Amino acid sequence: MIRIKMMGEFVITVNGTESKPLVVRSRKGVALMEYLILNRGKYVPKQRLLNILWSDYLHVNPENALKTLVSRIRKILNDISSGLGECILSERGGYRWQSLPDMQIDVLLIMDIYEKLAREKSSPLRISLYEQLMKLYTGDLFLTGDIDGGSGYEAALHNEYLSAIYDYIELLTKEEKYSKIIEVCRRALQIDEVDDRLHMEMMQAQVSSNRIDEAMEQYRKMTNINQRYLDSEPSEEIMDFYQKIVSSSNYLKYNLETVREDLNQFEHSTGAYICEYDTFKIIFNIMRPTLERLGCTMFVGMITLFGQDDQEAGSQLREQAVDKLLEIMRINLRRGDLVMRYAPNVAVALLPSVNHTTGNMVMERIRYTFQTQYPSSEIPFHYRLGDLGNI
Repeated sequence: MIRIKMMGEFVITVNGTESKPLVVRSRKGVALMEYLILNRGKYVPKQRLLNILWSDYLHVNPENALKTLVSRIRKILNDISSGLGECILSERGGYRWQSLPDMQIDVLLIMDIYEKLAREKSSPLRISLYEQLMKLYTGDLFLTGDIDGGSGYEAALHNEYLSAIYDYIELLTKEEKYSKIIEVCRRALQIDEVDDRLHMEMMQAQVSSNRIDEAMEQYRKMTNINQRYLDSEPSEEIMDFYQKIVSSSNYLKYNLETVREDLNQFEHSTGAYICEYDTFKIIFNIMRPTLERLGCTMFVGMITLFGQDDQEAGSQLREQAVDKLLEIMRINLRRGDLVMRYAPNVAVALLPSVNHTTGNMVMERIRYTFQTQYPSSEIPFHYRLGDLGNI
């Protein structure tokens, strides 16, 4: 049995054994195979293949280049399995792909499923086809990038996949199979995690099966995905649905205890918190009024390695030294202290509730630890310490 996998990756498996990565051995050859396979056994003229595979490259003898490529990929295929190269047939000034009798190609099986779904009316048979589709569609169509316009094939397959999944969910909704809808959405979101409708259908099914906690968790996950990849907020439809969840009489578990458990999911690390400058400023502005009300002083310690005019140290040494300094500061300072890299060679620590004496003791401890870990170097180490009114 020979299997060719084109969804998510390109892999040829013969009797359960995967071949070595074919893309590494012949990227153009894989692109040629992909295009011929996607044309489902149709004759493809040489000129079209030249345009598809070498659209931005002027070759002295393009037809000879294509002939050489075909010869090379046939040899590689025959090395994988005897007679496999014969799948690429020469015909009337062009080429076509002809699968062997014991061969399965996932993308062709998927295309067959799409065609059957377009004709099939029986719900049980459609469900069987949907399940086959989900097993085969393990990732979007893999393309080497050498096929000019190949993204059109990928988009078409992906859109049909989503359309089939939506139809499957509608069928399951009529039968009130909410657990199955959640499973289907979860698997589909592994393929397209930014699809709002899949998130919405999953949350609807979770609410319908009284899994309110899961629906809220899914909402948070979807919001994070939108912000991370799309830099956008959820759609109005999803926001409205969220409000319905919150105001629902079923929404009883989200009390103070739930919030506490949610916040405590984050790992409690020892030592100071290292953050970016913007975060440093936000936390400082939150802490400052509280410390002022309590009559506490806030000190800032600034450590400079090397100097403004010190050109002897290379950028790599400087980077490594400052990284080591930040880690030393994190370990030697308390939880609640903040640390940031202010400049390429400058680190700053925010030290609440210390005075000049204890603050200087802290900075000297950091200096000693740093110089102990760099005993043979002469990296200049300077620090200043002051409260926010006098620094």
